[in-house]
Amino acid sequence: WRTSSQLWWDEAIYVGMGKVLASGGVSGMWETFRPPVLPIVISAFEYVRVPVEVYRFLLSFFSSVLFLCSVFFLSRMVSRGSEGWSLLFSLSFVSILSLFPLLLTDILSTGLSVAALVLALRNRPFLAGLVAGVSVLTRFPQAVILPVLVIVLWYDVPFESWKRSEAVRSLKRTCWLALGSALLIVPYLVSQKVLFGGFFSFLRDGVIVYSTIGPIASLSWYVDILWSRAWWLVVAGLVGTVIVLASPRKEKRGFFVLLSALAMLSFLSIIPHKEERYVLMAVPFLAVLAGIACSTILEFLSGVWSRRVFSVVLGGFLVVVIVGGVGDVVGSQWPPSQVQKEFYSYGSNQSLEPFQVVLASDPLVMVYINHPVQFFGGFEFARSELLRWRSRLAFASWNSCSYDCPLDSNNAQCVRDR
Repeated sequence: WRTSSQLWWDEAIYVGMGKVLASGGVSGMWETFRPPVLPIVISAFEYVRVPVEVYRFLLSFFSSVLFLCSVFFLSRMVSRGSEGWSLLFSLSFVSILSLFPLLLTDILSTGLSVAALVLALRNRPFLAGLVAGVSVLTRFPQAVILPVLVIVLWYDVPFESWKRSEAVRSLKRTCWLALGSALLIVPYLVSQKVLFGGFFSFLRDGVIVYSTIGPIASLSWYVDILWSRAWWLVVAGLVGTVIVLASPRKEKRGFFVLLSALAMLSFLSIIPHKEERYVLMAVPFLAVLAGIACSTILEFLSGVWSRRVFSVVLGGFLVVVIVGGVGDVVGSQWPPSQVQKEFYSYGSNQSLEPFQVVLASDPLVMVYINHPVQFFGGFEFARSELLRWRSRLAFASWNSCSYDCPLDSNNAQCVRDR
């Protein structure tokens, strides 16, 4: 962690949303399609004036520890002795290391989803639903874990020849699961209806209806990312999958892990907007499958030396990958320059009238100033936005590096507009 490194675009958005809640709307900006949990937590720190770099470290460190602990306990429940392997495989996916120091929802929400599965496997349906609800309101796509949790609760019923007692028990546990998740999700949906006119207004505002990736390529996009970034994780995960499918009744907990990985990858594949970090949702489940593979192989190896050689070679390889990844992440964390600080903090000491707003092209402005902010929305909308807000405009903060022109036939016109 380098607490002085520059924040990402999305990190700055969450800081701005936290400032909206902490100030009662006097500063920052709210994006309706983003989930509320992280902004609510940030608002508590903003309210008591904790510096951004401090709570960024605290929250990202907590999220990382939660993520690793959840993977550890899920792996232990599925196959004792696989915990260390699962953690090593998780960390060997270098994109995870790059997300650990950031104030984003990926690590936190994924850790919560894994924890919800652990609680469901331990027959704690209410707590599983509650934790899953927090996960969903931390990152909406994590809702994929909810049907998996329902399957966990009903899995044994067909094997018991649909006995009424078993079915009734599963139904009761499902009700507890639904109650736990509904305690948080339902109030949020009601608030969306009251504030923005629809129970699912966040989906309406956040759906991206275009994609530059074709439907066939789209289905394999995240698989390609996983293979190119961590082929060893994919190979070991496939071995673990074969082991689980060879005996789904005996390895039923492993089956739930496999089901979670497939659900996450399938859901992500059909969403038009894709980013490499999104695949993190599936990585811990793949890592647990990889852990199953390693622990099973060690059980079949005869002789102490063969086990030691396997452990040293594979473990050493994973450690080298992780150390290299840590070096890359540390080297990529750069503090903002003095020019950037002066640009983003412009107007921080300026007093605004209650009706005035700042029009900005870069959300990092919200990290440095405590004024209400609106976005240009891109240079192609800049003229209309200036006209729309000019009667309330305190000043405009334009960063020409925020937007690039596409390389097409209209590039010359785009450059002129920019």
